[in-house]
Amino acid sequence: MRSRELEELKRKNDWLRKRIAELEQMLRGHREQLRSQIDDRNQRLRDVSHTFTTKTIEITDIKDHNKQMEDELLRIKRLREQREIDERKLREHREEEERRMRKIEIERQRLEQIEIEERRIREQQQREGEEWRRRQMEEEQRRRQLEKEEHERRLREQRELEERRLRELRELEER
Repeated sequence: MRSRELEELKRKNDWLRKRIAELEQMLRGHREQLRSQIDDRNQRLRDVSHTFTTKTIEITDIKDHNKQMEDELLRIKRLREQREIDERKLREHREEEERRMRKIEIERQRLEQIEIEERRIREQQQREGEEWRRRQMEEEQRRRQLEKEEHERRLREQRELEERRLRELRELEER
């Protein structure tokens, strides 16, 4: 919607600029023509004597022409004012668009930071899990080792006890 409005404002602005340039050119031509007409009429007034009616008609024509030029100038002024309004709207729209893009970029960066932090936490949890499993395995190996050593100690004690009994039995038998 905004880009359509923006394009419409741009087209309108371009059209207004072209139209103002055309009108200014036309106005220059009219001014030159008017000057020429005024010069011609002044010359004719000096050279030829006219009746009061003729002079009044010429003056009225000049006034009408001047009024037309004033009206055209007023129209050009309104076109310029409209162009300024359109340019201001276009500038405001651009600024709003830039603010929106900055907000989007800030949000993207925030989400990226969240993702990085989540990845760091997952990696930390994975490391901690691996460390816990490693400790569990080490503890299990120590426990087995201790059980094995305990078992071997009992076996030794039992053998020693049996050997002692055997010796004692032999000693008893020998007596």
